[in-house]
Amino acid sequence: MLPIRCPECGLINHRDDLAYPHCGQCHNDLVRCPSCRHHEGTGCRHPRAYVRFTPDGEAAKHCPDFRSRHEVRGSRMLAKLPAPLWVATLLLLILTGLAAATWFIDPIGRYFVGNPLRVETAVPQVVFVNEPFTVTMRLTNLINRPSSRIYLEIGDAFLRDMDWGTPSPPPERMDRYRNRLLLEFAPLPPNGQRIIQLPYTARRAPVAPFEAKIYAPSNQLHHKVLVPITVEPRSTVHL
Repeated sequence: MLPIRCPECGLINHRDDLAYPHCGQCHNDLVRCPSCRHHEGTGCRHPRAYVRFTPDGEAAKHCPDFRSRHEVRGSRMLAKLPAPLWVATLLLLILTGLAAATWFIDPIGRYFVGNPLRVETAVPQVVFVNEPFTVTMRLTNLINRPSSRIYLEIGDAFLRDMDWGTPSPPPERMDRYRNRLLLEFAPLPPNGQRIIQLPYTARRAPVAPFEAKIYAPSNQLHHKVLVPITVEPRSTVHL
């Protein structure tokens, strides 16, 4: 039998309560024929239980068909389920919650398909003062849908020793951000590539390593590039 809410004081009473079938607060009798769903008017309308009916309503305490009209669903219902069933249900809810949280945190499936942005950087091993050189970066979109906009940040320590020209292809925006040079490029197409060439000229030797960060905000994934560069003065040959 489900827990019964006392119609007098509203307290929910369970079958294993010490005072049951009386209310533990107001001591009202909770199991009487007038409280049964089968009781209508002045008698019992159940096809089998009506023979047990007595005018004082005491028959309800021994009636297997008694169903209180004040039954409520209580927190003890879980204890009545077989242990394997509620344990399996609990595990299913936990797994569902983890799957939902994983999708919310990582909607593109980074943890299943890996980093969807690949970066390859080519930097000359040796460059000379006052002679231009080029840093080449190849970006590859590894998933079958467009990326978000691509951002490239060049470290300020490297730029302090360099003169630089316009990258190829030209970025849609070039600005300063947190003491870095920020370049903004259009999204990569599905499984597409883009080669970015960055022209520089070293003003002196030595210089700081080439430092860059490449990221796409929609998936919060980024790459960091740190490549040392050897800068030497061009020797003068006397004839």
